[in-house]
Amino acid sequence: MGRPLTSSVRSAVSRRLIGTLALAVLFTLAFLVFTLARVARHDILDAGFYTDALEENRVYDRFYEDVLSDPELADIANDLFGDVEVERSFAVSTLRLIVPPSTLQEAAERVIADLLAYLRGETQRFETVVELTDAIGLQGPALSEYYQERFAVTPGDPGAADNLEEVAESVARDLVEGRIPESMPVGPVPPEAVESVADALLAPINDQVTDELKRQVVAALTVADIRTAIAIAAPVLLGPQLAEADARLREFLGDEGRVDPVAVLSDLSDRTEDDLLVPLNSLRDVLRILFGGWLSFGTIVVMLAAAAAMVFWSPSVKAGVRTLGITLTVVGASVLVMAWLVGPEAISKALGAPVDQATDPDAGLPDSVAIILQDVAESLLDELSDTVRGAALFLLVPGVLTLGASFVWHRRVEFLARQPSWERAMEAALTASVLVVAVVVFDVVTPERAVVAEVPRCNGHADLCDRPYDRVVFPATHNSMSSASLGWFLPSHDRDIPGQLEDGVRALLIDTHYWTGARDAADALVARADLDAATAEALGELIGGLGDGLPGAWLCHATCWLGATNFTDTLIEIRAFMDEHPREVVTLIVQDGVNVEDTSAAFEASGLTSFLHEQPPGTPWPTLGAMINSGRRLIVLSENSGTPPAWNHPAFELMQETPFEVDSIDAFTCEESRGPSTASLFQMNHWVVKASPDRVDAVRANDFDFLLARARRCESERGQLPNFIPVNFSTLGDLFEVVDELNGVR
Repeated sequence: MGRPLTSSVRSAVSRRLIGTLALAVLFTLAFLVFTLARVARHDILDAGFYTDALEENRVYDRFYEDVLSDPELADIANDLFGDVEVERSFAVSTLRLIVPPSTLQEAAERVIADLLAYLRGETQRFETVVELTDAIGLQGPALSEYYQERFAVTPGDPGAADNLEEVAESVARDLVEGRIPESMPVGPVPPEAVESVADALLAPINDQVTDELKRQVVAALTVADIRTAIAIAAPVLLGPQLAEADARLREFLGDEGRVDPVAVLSDLSDRTEDDLLVPLNSLRDVLRILFGGWLSFGTIVVMLAAAAAMVFWSPSVKAGVRTLGITLTVVGASVLVMAWLVGPEAISKALGAPVDQATDPDAGLPDSVAIILQDVAESLLDELSDTVRGAALFLLVPGVLTLGASFVWHRRVEFLARQPSWERAMEAALTASVLVVAVVVFDVVTPERAVVAEVPRCNGHADLCDRPYDRVVFPATHNSMSSASLGWFLPSHDRDIPGQLEDGVRALLIDTHYWTGARDAADALVARADLDAATAEALGELIGGLGDGLPGAWLCHATCWLGATNFTDTLIEIRAFMDEHPREVVTLIVQDGVNVEDTSAAFEASGLTSFLHEQPPGTPWPTLGAMINSGRRLIVLSENSGTPPAWNHPAFELMQETPFEVDSIDAFTCEESRGPSTASLFQMNHWVVKASPDRVDAVRANDFDFLLARARRCESERGQLPNFIPVNFSTLGDLFEVVDELNGVR
């Protein structure tokens, strides 16, 4: 039996035990403060910490799906449209057009940068603004397109034919006041009534009617019906309402298009801006302490001293190393358990719980906003807990290894115990130094949250960059130049070519012509199979007095008297688009009635020659990414000519198509038309031929289910996906959604 311990020995053991426990507590407190400081530097004050959480919770999409669809916010969204009657779904989709997700992301990044500057103490007050200058001016065109689609689906009223003038004026006054008519008159207008019906339709805006608009309306009434004429006149009829909607948006955004998000939240929650910033100010006060460089340095010094003292204070190096191992293991395990069980709540309370206060039901925020904030907050707190757990594991693992070493190297440790005290001190200092150096390495070497580099996109999608040109589906427009906004008679589109490109159209079917003499108008119209001689003659009389033909190359369809746009000017507009959108590939499919020399001169004058792709015969098409990287991302396919020059590709040697003279929705097929069946490019023509292109036909033809089903059927019958899907009135229906579905990027 061993001898009993004397009182002095027991006292020494007690002092050593108390001292060791005190050192362990000191080490633990220093480590916790060190961990909080690291959380502040590597998480809370890192922009990626927040942007990752926003992406993870799809905040930019949920803004439209949840927030703008929230009944609590209905008045705010509807107020932006003035007195114009709009459906809720349209309000959401229009605001998405005006303020797209990319703009929301840029705004969020700006707010986060200003927030972090405030939390770091770089600014004395949290002030931030969201720039939405680009949104100003977009609302009017969006509303106009909305009305065009509504006209196309408004039920027809055959009985209105008995009093066309009165019905036309009534419909026009409804539009001036922002109302969609419950029904539309249908059927042809008798030739003797065309002039009076046109006057009635334009009566509410008589002081704004130009000769050009009057001729367009008369042409539509002559060839088509009142519905088509109303669609032509709608942008002017809706003018007052569109102006009011634009004014509402300007009032909301301010003259400079700058929005203060704190002020917006204050309005939504009925709380003052200062009240909203109280939790943020509390968090800032905590972070100013944690973020100080002296604090991290001080905690490292304290951990170093406590670890060294634990080893040196022990009766032997063996006991000291074991004590240090126990301390590391217990502290690491405790912090790990706490982080898993109560970490998010504890961290939130420690940092002032700004999000919890903001999302409290009593805060007054709409449910949709509060739910999104809560989801983001949970992601942030989970990330903080992960950081704390990582730090805990960094103590737990070396603690377990140190304990194991103290047993495995028992003999070596016993030998060390017999060493002189100064050597033991050196061993203690070395042990503690190694530990602290490891902690410092963990803090310094651990990489900052990776800033995810923006993935290059090709035609809007990263997945398309590695795809060959002839394996991509492109949204296209038929008679792209034929635009109501440019004053064309019987137009195929409401938007001009720059507008179509901005919408997402990436293949343009255009016709080039020389503009010849005046009687060419009536002669060409009479020759069209879709016009009877009397109608053609009436149109010829309407437009035949416009003067002689003009020199140069023009974009026209059938005859330049129905509408003409200068070819070079249009190419210059395309050049401007491509300069502003350097990662877009565009195709021109040209029904060329102009000789190659004049065509080349137009491309040269527009500055587009450096963009023109040259495809060597018999070679595989490059990927979109390769085209973009080379700068040669404009492809020209000409129907009537070919090389040279090398960029002027013969369309129907490289491309096959479906029939292009389809007179009804039910007549679409996938049968072969021009071009060899072995051609790698495939154009699925998808418009209904009428003297006056019909928006009703376009809505039906461009419907998602109808268009997708036809594309899949043609893919099956022809053995390849369509590359080009040209339509009329691309703003009606779902062309772009169908193309994304076919490309697998929807």
